[in-house]
Amino acid sequence: MQTIRYADEKEVTLPFLLDLFQHAQYEASINDDGVFMVLAETALVSIDILTAENVRLIRLTSNVQMKDAAPSNKKLLSLIN
Repeated sequence: MQTIRYADEKEVTLPFLLDLFQHAQYEASINDDGVFMVLAETALVSIDILTAENVRLIRLTSNVQMKDAAPSNKKLLSLIN
């Protein structure tokens, strides 16, 4: 049986997310510049946590490399799916 755990927004830090992703068997790390990276099956994902007064934001950025030989229409479709 899977357990669901909710985190308070004050708990959501890069070390917290690192532990969460590593526990889920993802290859994850925080580099010397403080950038959190997750290697997923098809992409390298960078995660930031931005905080300011009355603002909490988790930003996910994905980098995907496509084969040069792939048709342009398939490359475009892969970006929206």
